[in-house]
Amino acid sequence: MIVINSISKDHTTTEVIRWLIALGVTDFVRIDSDVEDIEFVGYNGIDSFIISKNGIPINLFESKSYWYRRGGAISFFKSKLKDMKLSQDLNLEKKLIGNISSENRALNDYIKQFVAHRSPVSLGSYSNSSLNKLHVLDLARQFGIKTPGTFVINTKKELSRKLMENGPLITKAISEGVSIYNVNHSYYSYTEEINESDLVNISDVFFPSLFQKKVDKKFEIRVFFLGDRFYSMVILSQRNKQTEVDFRKYDERKPNRFLPFRLPAEIELKLAALFKALDLNTGSADFVVDKNNEYFFLEINPVGQFSMVSYPCNYYLEKEVAKFLIN
Repeated sequence: MIVINSISKDHTTTEVIRWLIALGVTDFVRIDSDVEDIEFVGYNGIDSFIISKNGIPINLFESKSYWYRRGGAISFFKSKLKDMKLSQDLNLEKKLIGNISSENRALNDYIKQFVAHRSPVSLGSYSNSSLNKLHVLDLARQFGIKTPGTFVINTKKELSRKLMENGPLITKAISEGVSIYNVNHSYYSYTEEINESDLVNISDVFFPSLFQKKVDKKFEIRVFFLGDRFYSMVILSQRNKQTEVDFRKYDERKPNRFLPFRLPAEIELKLAALFKALDLNTGSADFVVDKNNEYFFLEINPVGQFSMVSYPCNYYLEKEVAKFLIN
């Protein structure tokens, strides 16, 4: 049995499942952490670890292949909590619910760890699904991979000094950035350029923020890593003013060109060592190449979308992931 951990709206998961079916595999289960169709049944520590999906029992001891695509904790008790009154004391009830939530997270963590270690084939990592960008940059430099000059700054005075020393900087989130949606609006943070002219709009003191020396780029590279292979794509984002700092500011009228690419062998070896050090066997990495053909590593996303590399380059990565899970 193949166990897939994902979320309901992840199109990439759906495409991989279509390939599994096309390759003749029907013994799989998709667990979407944001859908309340999973129940905990029981665990005896020997040969039975039962959950159920829509009332159908699933013994996780039977997992032969596991893919942690993405997703958080499954709320095994959420629907029941809605109808329960744990205490007349509202403050106590809130703390009790918090305790149950903590127990639920611990059980979820164990389930993912159990299936990952139990399965002969395991792809992705729940425990390493959210990396610290600063730590990854440190590791990259240790493996001899160049990175842009990186600073964490919280005062206008220091920011002004770095701008004078380095010229234009870029800023982006240290963690995942803003991604907020409501009925009428969407809010999303991008990588933005910072110049001395921006200082007038910046407070004297602000929250510690990530800045990097702006690379005068020739092009960007998105790399998908699977097992021991790299699938790379060039993004010609610098040709469009709208996308030259962050290609995610898509221009539908004048789309960037995406082309298949092969990283230099030396870069691939160092990047493979970095993935190994992070205990990851899949993920997406971003690079920029400057006008002198120097490669600068930016970050790794363990659960990033890879269809954007698959389709333009005809890599059929969804099929490759399906084959990985089968083998």
